[in-house]
Amino acid sequence: QGWYSLFPSATAKTNASSAPVGGGSVGAYVPPSARNRSSGGGGSLAQRMRAEREGSTVTAVKVNTKTKGGVPGMRQKTGIVGAAPVEEKKSKGALRREKLRLKKQQQEEEEEMLAKQKKAEEEAAQAANAADPEKRAKKIKKTLKQIDELKKKDPSTLDSDQKTKLGTEEKLRSELAKLGL
Repeated sequence: QGWYSLFPSATAKTNASSAPVGGGSVGAYVPPSARNRSSGGGGSLAQRMRAEREGSTVTAVKVNTKTKGGVPGMRQKTGIVGAAPVEEKKSKGALRREKLRLKKQQQEEEEEMLAKQKKAEEEAAQAANAADPEKRAKKIKKTLKQIDELKKKDPSTLDSDQKTKLGTEEKLRSELAKLGL
């Protein structure tokens, strides 16, 4: 025993730490499957897996398998304590894809807005036609007069708006005929 017998706290610590969990004599071999178990026996691998699946094990720990240049299961560095959190930088390709995705979303939103505006304008025009057909007929006649003037001009000098106005001539004539004025 030697010097250690003079210090009772030292002998108590060594005796307590060397005793196996399941009981038994000091210094007896305890297989790994039986270590740190309150029941004494570790059981087979299948039993332990079943118990883990059922969630009855206290020692089951989720291992972090997603690592960036580290050891699997090892805690990742979170940065300097007390400093602002460091944001992960995205790759050039990821930034480009995100930019394209946002641009596509904006275009779709703009198209939806234009479609809603166009529909609202058409509904307003229909409501105006129903309210005062004489006023609508006067407007149609004015537009047809402008179309006749555009026909007299050289087609190569016309811009896109004027060409679209020429394309609406048949529709306007049929609408004027429906109004019957």
